[in-house]
Amino acid sequence: MSGATAAATATDTGTATGTGVPLSQARKEERDKESSAVNSATKHQSQKATHMDEENSDSAAESLYPSAPSPPHSYNPPHHPAVPPRSRIRLPYAIVWGPLPCLSWFIPCIGHMGIADSSGVIHDFNGPYSIGVDEFMIGAPTRFYRVKLEQLDEMQLGNLEDTIENRRLMWDASIRKGDQEYEGYAHNILCQNCHHHVAACFRYMGIQHRFMSWRLLCWILFKGEFLNWRSAVSLLLPPAIIWTIIILLIVYVR
Repeated sequence: MSGATAAATATDTGTATGTGVPLSQARKEERDKESSAVNSATKHQSQKATHMDEENSDSAAESLYPSAPSPPHSYNPPHHPAVPPRSRIRLPYAIVWGPLPCLSWFIPCIGHMGIADSSGVIHDFNGPYSIGVDEFMIGAPTRFYRVKLEQLDEMQLGNLEDTIENRRLMWDASIRKGDQEYEGYAHNILCQNCHHHVAACFRYMGIQHRFMSWRLLCWILFKGEFLNWRSAVSLLLPPAIIWTIIILLIVYVR
């Protein structure tokens, strides 16, 4: 009996494969490894199932609530490259004006004119077959005259009801028609210039005068406002300096 007990004890307390580790400890480590492998496989399958559920949920949401379409591109005349606007100033329903370098220094009433739509975007006839949109030729305007739609008694709305909204639509549509007309004209400083383009926009509104371009200039000069004090200085200071020098030279020569 003592020999059998000793042999069993020796077997239980023996070493595994000569590694010096008791057999019971080796079996425990093997069971731990198997359990870890099973847990890892189960966790992987759970993550995969969760990912598939999320994809199915996203697909269902997209089918129920499709994404909004991309916004349309902003208007650019076909002959214009897409360039960043030079002026971000917004003056809705306004006639805008600015001096021409050098020429306006001697004759301050000569300048460049444009018209702003209901969003304040400036349209101007800035060269042969060229309409500037949000790209005023001389940069920021210096003076502006804001037109009051409700006071344009001569505006013709056709069959439309006389409301501010219809007047706004007519204003914008007339500017677009004026742009399309003057895109086909070569620029002429005397006969086909920026003033005539603005007068054409008013003509499409039904407001026609024989000297409409001169009337627009009078609005700017006598009823218009300066954009700010810097605009007033930039417009008035150069002619004042130049004409002072001219008068002093004339007096000195005499």
